[in-house]
Amino acid sequence: MNKTCILRTAVGRFMAMNRKLMRLLSGLALYALTLGTANALVIYDWTGSCSNGCTGNATAMLTLADTYTAGSALTLADFVSFTYQSSSSIETLSIPGNGFLDSITGTLPALTGTADVRLDFFGGSPGVSFFETLASGAWEIDSGPPPDPTPSFDDDGNNGTWTIAADPIPEPTTLALLSLGLVGLGVARKKKKT
Repeated sequence: MNKTCILRTAVGRFMAMNRKLMRLLSGLALYALTLGTANALVIYDWTGSCSNGCTGNATAMLTLADTYTAGSALTLADFVSFTYQSSSSIETLSIPGNGFLDSITGTLPALTGTADVRLDFFGGSPGVSFFETLASGAWEIDSGPPPDPTPSFDDDGNNGTWTIAADPIPEPTTLALLSLGLVGLGVARKKKKT
């Protein structure tokens, strides 16, 4: 066999292998698209300065469903969980866990800022057990003795700020498509070199 024939055979095999690889990558990309997106929860961290009932800072975390859009009105359907911690207790108030949510109202900022938000919890009438932040930065939590949730908090303060937490874990579909794109770039680069 001469050199030209050997070269044509090698190029033909390489092209056939590339076609098979491209079919495989296309199939994997379609499969990744059928996986859909993962439910990426929306998490807001809150910090406020204590002025009554606690010292230092109080912190909270509000977890919402992936359907919540910053700047829209909060609804019960958006709520997943809420936790609160301050120096007034070594325990953490967790809803659900220490109680149940009755209602949630307000609108959270797109990234960070103050907001009018109120959570009423554990079936108590509004104003009995609640966590509330105001656009002025003022805030208050009041969770009384049973039948309200325990631990009991009666804290308030100012400089309350909500901050949306960055989503640290990319969705599986995003990772799959990114990986396939990188493999495709590698194949194209290798093909260009030959």
